Amino acid sequence: HALIFAAGQGIPLVGVVYDPKVSSFLRYIGQDLFVDLPEANAEQLCAMIDRAAERWSRPGEQEAAVARLREMEHRNVEAAKRLMGV
Repeated sequence: HALIFAAGQGIPLVGVVYDPKVSSFLRYIGQDLFVDLPEANAEQLCAMIDRAAERWSRPGEQEAAVARLREMEHRNVEAAKRLMGV
């Protein structure tokens, strides 16, 4: 849930995948900075954090990811309304 919240706020993301839904979500919004929990190590995580910080200096990438996330949310709300007959 922290990744979803951070993505929605435009915060740079680094994911540690403990469940396939985490990597699925990150791929879905076009993020590639994640590692499977059993393979995670400090060096790798620090490198990904550095890359995320670099991306923060180029807000267009993160803004595009946030826009994709908000568009998905809008489509989901509309689909739920249709299913409920609202």
